[in-house]
Amino acid sequence: MRSAFARSRSSEHIVVRELGIADDLDPILRLVRDAHAESRFSYIAFCEGKARAAIQAIADDRRLQCGFIAWQGGTPIGVSSCRLGECFLGTGVLVATINNVFVARTARRSLNGGSAALGLMEHMLAWAARRGAREIMLHATSGIDPDRTHKLVKRLGFGVVGGSYVRRFQ
Repeated sequence: MRSAFARSRSSEHIVVRELGIADDLDPILRLVRDAHAESRFSYIAFCEGKARAAIQAIADDRRLQCGFIAWQGGTPIGVSSCRLGECFLGTGVLVATINNVFVARTARRSLNGGSAALGLMEHMLAWAARRGAREIMLHATSGIDPDRTHKLVKRLGFGVVGGSYVRRFQ
């Protein structure tokens, strides 16, 4: 499903669309592999089988999950996913959780990278709103550009409700 979102801040438009499993599996795998390698979790071995299963789960359950991919020309430069469900201790209210938002390092510092990140976020916000979510949460735990992430989500109306803390063993 192609989106109407396109920004032209350079010679090539950024197009964000919902992922399609057949055509998008390999590009998405490359992006999530890159995201993992760049993240604070890079010390954990990347498992392609788990990544494939997660992508397939999104494709299989479009009612409660979504995934989007950002393209610049014919190159995939960003990926995101979101899940919808009830609060784990409550019932009757839907809450969306953004699982990931990643823009490739090569695009991230350009205007097109910013357009890709914004487009991915706007698509997930619209998807969650259409499905009746009361709120949407983002747990930014990758360690990739936390200051830029904070700036973007504040611009989109997100508020800080807590923090993520890590204590490593060994």
